Amino acid sequence: MQKILVANQNIEQNKQFCQYLANDKKLEVIGTTDGTTTLNKYLEIKPNVLVLDSYFDDMNCNEIIDRLSMSIEEKMNCNTILTIDKNKNKNIFLSNTAKIYRVFNKKFDPKDLFDTIKEICNYQKFETLTEYDIDLLLLRLKIALNSNGADYIREAIIQCYYYPYLLKTLDDVFSLISKRHNKTNSSIRSSFRSALEPLNTFKEKIDCPIMKYFNFKDTITPKNFLEISTLYLHIQKNKK
Repeated sequence: MQKILVANQNIEQNKQFCQYLANDKKLEVIGTTDGTTTLNKYLEIKPNVLVLDSYFDDMNCNEIIDRLSMSIEEKMNCNTILTIDKNKNKNIFLSNTAKIYRVFNKKFDPKDLFDTIKEICNYQKFETLTEYDIDLLLLRLKIALNSNGADYIREAIIQCYYYPYLLKTLDDVFSLISKRHNKTNSSIRSSFRSALEPLNTFKEKIDCPIMKYFNFKDTITPKNFLEISTLYLHIQKNKK
């Protein structure tokens, strides 16, 4: 169960957010209504996500974030959603931003808040996957790191690593990448296939544990590659 700390001085709004989020039985939702209590409660329960409003009478939200960021571990724990009321915080300035995952300007749709919370929780389920981890694998598989196809492969693997449901429909993965690069799905797919050509050419000679998962009789397709590489990286990164 993920712990969600909702810190908002507006008691009615705090109650509404907590009740809305608590509809998901996988979330344990705790509410606070002042800065001091928020800081103490955070340090006590170590929530997965902090939904922090920008205005409190007793403590500036910047001070809360600064004090939570005193340890390197918490500073790099990007688990805070900041809600800002422009009427009360016209010139808000944040010195520590590494903890902030997203900023919402009021008024916002509570569903967007919920979706962002679930997104953060999904990231936290697995050990962090870096581009360095992926590049080590691609090098062993003879895939050129400086090609456009390799860039698309990295992005696709990261998306599928954290959101395995994307593997059901490869078009969804390509759609995410194509929007980011302003390309068509077909061009992404073509570059992806081209990047896999060395792997298909030398697959019988490549010495890497992942190769035992591939069927050498068939061409390694983008979908096949993503399914196996994502599974492989999960096994490697999340060993107990």
